[in-house]
Amino acid sequence: MDKYIIAKVDTVARGKLRLAGWIIVIAHSVSQFTLDKRNFQYLYSLFSFKNILMKAFIILSFIFLTTSSFSQHQPVPDYLTTQAFPDSVKTVSLIQPDGTSVSFADMLQLYKGKKVVIDIWASWCRDCLVGLPKLEALKQKTGTADVIYVFLSVDKDDPKWKTAINRYNIQGEHYRVEGGWKTPLSNYIVLDWVPRYLVLDESGMIIMPKAIHVDDATLEKVLTGDL
Repeated sequence: MDKYIIAKVDTVARGKLRLAGWIIVIAHSVSQFTLDKRNFQYLYSLFSFKNILMKAFIILSFIFLTTSSFSQHQPVPDYLTTQAFPDSVKTVSLIQPDGTSVSFADMLQLYKGKKVVIDIWASWCRDCLVGLPKLEALKQKTGTADVIYVFLSVDKDDPKWKTAINRYNIQGEHYRVEGGWKTPLSNYIVLDWVPRYLVLDESGMIIMPKAIHVDDATLEKVLTGDL
């Protein structure tokens, strides 16, 4: 094979490896909030690209990862824990696995008298699926006699939702939010990330408006009454 072709292929391969390394390091750094100016300059010296499109892609990836990371830690409005769900949320339609529909208000009424953990998730959400074993461990600690675990999916694809429930053997009460992510419920709780965990008290009031990790210490304390 021509030496020029070999060199060209080798250059392209190394370029792709550098790109992959760039994205991985940025993702890790952003998630840990350690991407300061010195680190960024060091990374740039290691993975310098002359191709303008390549640089643009990296910058856009960085912006996306940064925005996603910050959105996870945005505070929620105070009203979530000081008032009941408004009518606009209570009328949101929830689809059950058997195809029947109930309103959000009907769901609240069904579990009244018990604490409710609401896990807002989706079949396409990797973090949601990765957190399932930890959620199962939480169930073992809190028990399911006085705590109900409700899974609200924002999937738009009904078959994929049901397939995920069966494939990952997700035990709990299942509903799919009709309308997916774009509903009055999402707007009200300011849904900016999944998974999102909320806890309701025995009367249906929110007592914990946001957790993005199931091993959040506050989540367990709220459920066990230690908080």
